[in-house]
Amino acid sequence: MALKPRMANSVKTDDQGYATATLADITFLDADETEYEQEQFLFDFLAEGTKKPVNLKLWTRTNINAQKYENGSTKDYSKLTRLCLQLGLFSESELSEAYKQGKEVDTDLDQLKGQKVRFKLFKQAKNHNLSQIDIKTLEPIGKSAK
Repeated sequence: MALKPRMANSVKTDDQGYATATLADITFLDADETEYEQEQFLFDFLAEGTKKPVNLKLWTRTNINAQKYENGSTKDYSKLTRLCLQLGLFSESELSEAYKQGKEVDTDLDQLKGQKVRFKLFKQAKNHNLSQIDIKTLEPIGKSAK
């Protein structure tokens, strides 16, 4: 019997380096009921693969913050805040205004389920074979979340 290697399945990208996916599910992970130290949201994306769909997961904390934080040499919003901005759940001006008034941003993450998106990938520093979604390139395809 011949031993034949198979081609690996990987996320399919276009000529500009964008992958497409559907945001399949969003799960709340309670710190008291899981091994996680803090409450989190788990965003589950189903991306087009070279052979079959590829599941990509993105974890965020549960708080939206109008203040940017330093990440190395750059400043940006938290992952959840950036994700919501990129997908059009609210604008930077709406975020800033809510923060100034001490109010919550009126949004429901459930409306993102089923949303088609595109994004670029970046390699994780720890594991060069594993790619993650570059949140700064995330954008809705077709209907926007709002």
